[in-house]
Amino acid sequence: MLIKNKTLLIIALGLFALAGGLLVAYFDILALAIVFGLCFFVFGILLILKNPFYGVLLITFFLPFEHLSTLEVGGFTLKINHIFGLITILAWVLTMLIKKKVKFQKLPIALPLLIFIIINILSFTQAVNFFRSVTVFIFTLFSILISLAIVNLVKNKKQLDKIIKILFISAFLVSLFGLFQFVGDLVGLPESVTGLRDLYTKEVFGFPRVHSTALEPLYFANYLIIPIMLCLAFLLSKKRIIKWYWLLILLVLMLSNFVLALSRAAYIALALAFVFILIIYFKRFFSLKRLVVILLVLLAVYGIFTRVFGLTEDFSLYVERFATQATNLFSGASFSDRAETFEKAWQMFKQKPYLGVGTGNFGPNMAWYSLVRPPQGWLIVNNIFLEILAETGIFGFFSFLSVLIILFFRSIKVLLKTKDKYLKAVMAGLLAAFVGIIAQYQTFSILYIIHIWFLFGLMMAVQNIILKNSQNKL
Repeated sequence: MLIKNKTLLIIALGLFALAGGLLVAYFDILALAIVFGLCFFVFGILLILKNPFYGVLLITFFLPFEHLSTLEVGGFTLKINHIFGLITILAWVLTMLIKKKVKFQKLPIALPLLIFIIINILSFTQAVNFFRSVTVFIFTLFSILISLAIVNLVKNKKQLDKIIKILFISAFLVSLFGLFQFVGDLVGLPESVTGLRDLYTKEVFGFPRVHSTALEPLYFANYLIIPIMLCLAFLLSKKRIIKWYWLLILLVLMLSNFVLALSRAAYIALALAFVFILIIYFKRFFSLKRLVVILLVLLAVYGIFTRVFGLTEDFSLYVERFATQATNLFSGASFSDRAETFEKAWQMFKQKPYLGVGTGNFGPNMAWYSLVRPPQGWLIVNNIFLEILAETGIFGFFSFLSVLIILFFRSIKVLLKTKDKYLKAVMAGLLAAFVGIIAQYQTFSILYIIHIWFLFGLMMAVQNIILKNSQNKL
C-alpha cells in the first residue's frame, strides 16, 4: 500500500475541496460538474495509490466510457481509463519494488506476446509514417500492460466477485443511458443532451443508433458481449452472483441496447457466443423453466423495441428501415468499403510478407500523403487479422494468433478441470464473450481497445485462480 496515512488523504481531499469551492465561486454554478469530476478523479488516483486493485475496479467501471470523459490529443482519443490504467500499472510496479517482492502470476501467453511486441518494433523500419507507428505501438503496449496488471492483481474469488459486480453495475447504467439516448433522439432532444454523435442520429438512418457512452455503436455492442455472456452464464449456472431477477432485468436491458446499436456483425458475434455457452450448459438449458425464462426475456426485449419505436410518427416505416439495415449484410457502402480494404491489405502483405508495412501504417499507405492525417482519420482494414498481417507480416500475425489460441484452449482446460460452479460460470461467460468478440473482430481492426485486453487479462486471472484452487484441493 503506497498511501498508509489517512490524515494525508483527508488533507489532500480538503485542499482539493477548497480549490473546488473557489472555482465554483469564480466560474458560477456551471463549474460544479467540473469540480465533481475532478474530485472523483483525484480521489480515484489516491485510492489506486493506496491499493492498486482499486485501479482494476475503476478500469472495470469505465470500460464503456470511450466517448464521454475523453480528450483528443494528437489524433488519438485519450480516455479516463488511460489515466487510471497508467496509475494502476505504476502503483502495481511500485508496490512490488517497495515490498522488495517481485512476483508475477502465471502468464501462458508470455512468449508469443513478447514476440508480437518485438515484431511490432521491428516493423517500424518499414513504416512510411514513423510517428504513426510509434503512437499506435504505445497505445497497444499500454493496453497489453493493463491486461498483465489485471492478471497479477486479481488473485482470488473475492476480488473476482467485486470486479464482476462492478462490471454489471456499469453495464446497467450505460444501458439505461442508451435507452434514454434512443428515445431522446426520437422525440427531438438535441445531441448535447442525448450524447449521440451526429453520425448516428435519426437524421442519418431514419432512426438513432445507440452507442451510449462508447465512441461507436459497434464498439458499444462489442463491449456488451462481455456482461451479457456473464449474465447468461450465471442464469444457467446453479451459482448466482446476484438475485436471479436482477440478472434477468440486466439481461433484458443490455439486449435491448444491443439490438438498438444495430451492428450486424455484433448480432452474428452474439449468436456465436450464445451457441458456445449453450454447448457448455446444454443439459441445464433445455428445461421447461429455463426455456420459459428465455422466451420471457426475448418478449421483453421485443416489447422495449416496439415501445420505443412506437414513439415515432410512422411506426411501420421505422421498423422496416431498421430491419432492412439489420439484414443487409452483403451490399451497400459498408460492405464495398470493407471488400476494398481487405484486398488492399492482402496486396500489402504480399509486397512485404515478413515485417509488413509497419504498425499502424495501413492508413498512411492508403492516403494521398502519408505524413498528414486526413480529416476523417486514417483508414483501417476493418479486419484485425488482415490488418496485423499487412502491418506486421507473417511473424506478427502468427504470434498474435498464438496468443488467442493459448487463451482459448487454456480456458477449455480449466473449464473441464474446475468443480467450483461459481468459477465455472465466470470462465464460461468470459470464454463465450471471447468467442463473440474475436468473431466480431473480423469487421473492425483497432487493436488497442481496452475492454478487449481487459477480457484477455481477466480470462488469464480466472484460469490461474482455478488452477491454484485445484492444486490446493489435491
